[in-house]
Amino acid sequence: NLQRQHRLLAEHANGGLVLRRIEHPRDVPGFAGDTATVVERSWQGELATSGVTSAARDPRVLDDLARRGLLRSYLLVADGRACAFVVGYQYRDVYHYAEIGYDRELGRFSPGTVLLYLLLEDLWRHRTPRAVNFGIGEAGYKREFGNREARDASYFLLRDTVANRVRVSAHRGFRACVDLAKRA
Repeated sequence: NLQRQHRLLAEHANGGLVLRRIEHPRDVPGFAGDTATVVERSWQGELATSGVTSAARDPRVLDDLARRGLLRSYLLVADGRACAFVVGYQYRDVYHYAEIGYDRELGRFSPGTVLLYLLLEDLWRHRTPRAVNFGIGEAGYKREFGNREARDASYFLLRDTVANRVRVSAHRGFRACVDLAKRA
């Protein structure tokens, strides 16, 4: 099915389907502009408060990652037009698939899935990571492309001060009120 989706999108693009790997600072300005264009045509673009693609729109963040040798993002171009992107980074032997977006006009051709398929091929051929981290949350593609699941947890560490103990107590009280309101 992945090969069929790839073939259909390539046919729609008149054979002009190109995957671009974005790793260097020189690649960032064009990538940031292309991702902003895709975001406007994506479901995220309709959400006024969407922070999902904040890194994709901020060339300073992308440039910083590129200068540190961490940036490994991808852009899928169909017939000369950006249609899907992944903002990702690779640290040592783990690739982090962080932010995604695709042009909804091409949704029937599954550009996000095709991009992921081509991205995984590229990961296999170039600086192969030991693992791919699809990030937090549930999504069908994570089950389709993944073979292992791990739990993540966030911790917020504070110094043991009176002010921080008050903050922790206030937060516990707030959470108790939220739980009480949910039960009511």
